[in-house]
Amino acid sequence: SALSSLQWTHFNTTLRTWPHSIDWTGAVISTLLASTLRTQLRSTPSWTSREKRAFRLHLEQFLLSYDGQNARSIRWQAFDDILWVVLNWVEGVRLLDEIEAVGGRDELGLGYSYEAERAKMLGRAKEFWKVAQSGWSEDLCGGGMNWSPWLEVYKNAITNELWISASSSLYLYAEGPTGGGATREEKEGWLVGAVKGYAWLNGSHMTNEQGLYTDGFHISQLFVPDAPRPLQCDERNEMVYTYNQGTVLTGLRNLFLATGDRQYLEDGYALISAITTKESWLTHDGILEEICDTRGRCSQNGQMFKGIWAQHVGEFCSPLAPDLLRFTGKYGREVVQRHGKVCREIAGKFVRRNAERAWGTRKEGGMGCWWGVDEARARKEGVLGSGMIDVQNPGFEDEKSGRDQKVLGDDGAVVVEGGDLNDRGRGRTVECQAGGMSIIRA
Repeated sequence: SALSSLQWTHFNTTLRTWPHSIDWTGAVISTLLASTLRTQLRSTPSWTSREKRAFRLHLEQFLLSYDGQNARSIRWQAFDDILWVVLNWVEGVRLLDEIEAVGGRDELGLGYSYEAERAKMLGRAKEFWKVAQSGWSEDLCGGGMNWSPWLEVYKNAITNELWISASSSLYLYAEGPTGGGATREEKEGWLVGAVKGYAWLNGSHMTNEQGLYTDGFHISQLFVPDAPRPLQCDERNEMVYTYNQGTVLTGLRNLFLATGDRQYLEDGYALISAITTKESWLTHDGILEEICDTRGRCSQNGQMFKGIWAQHVGEFCSPLAPDLLRFTGKYGREVVQRHGKVCREIAGKFVRRNAERAWGTRKEGGMGCWWGVDEARARKEGVLGSGMIDVQNPGFEDEKSGRDQKVLGDDGAVVVEGGDLNDRGRGRTVECQAGGMSIIRA
């Protein structure tokens, strides 16, 4: 239902995209669509004719989104924007591979060329990874990915987490079931990139006392003429966002599958627990939220973040057994059982509760972005802590968007008469609906 609502309300077949998304959120939404179709494929033992029609329609729309993506422009954007595209099309490759593995093209009546579609998706993922590769430098901060080639150096969590997850995903899934999708040199480059990327991130001191990844590091002596080299990342922005606590999880799972080193799983469990087992800046009463949620001040970027967290938690905690057989040639029963047990303990109830609350925000226009909506907190919270600079949600001027008559709260946030707090600010958007779908899938 969430998927159908997302596509019916927000996808434009003529434009081949979600026209109210922006480049990077469109890439994420396309990824979430592919992931949801993978989940449907795995969890539907027998198909009704209606389910087949819906799957065909949504798959066709996903395939269309390749051409609707503003690829030429994204190539010249920040490195994180570029890496969202890599994850997008690796997920597409996985979807096509899984359809092929179960004979889904015949069973579901899917009329596309597997080889052609897979080749172009993989080609874009590999091309964009090569573009992003130039963001890595060791002369500044001893390593790490820079956020953007167009701005002052900023080595932040999201770009490095994306680098790890995108590189390791290519390593595992580019080759495909029949081989031939990657050379030995390409695979070596992807794995080395992911391993070095996580080693740098893990040693960068980017986590705070709650175990959460902060936003990133500036370099205080960047423009000091005779500063000793290599220059160090020493000015940390303490701001925390939900997506910074999730994106690396796909990479940690992948690195375990690629290397057999269980420490990657242990690090993933610890990061999930930092969100799900205790109150933090990013949870209240067991519900995930951005600091901007309470005041209705989330930007288009901020509205996408929780859905990204859900995507990568779902990937990390999915069963290990089939992948262990495929990638390591071993069946580590104890590891498989422990992975399922720990994930159920630290994420199961939390994810289900959040899915229920997200689903509970729905009305005409779809799901809201603030899953833990609470009128009493809407006017009291959303205050930043010491050292936090919210570069992702800087505030915005109210735009005349054609919604019903509005009144302003004391803090200036727009509230639609009737009191629905999820209609403040940008309201119910394609990012909100996709995020809600993502937590339900997880």
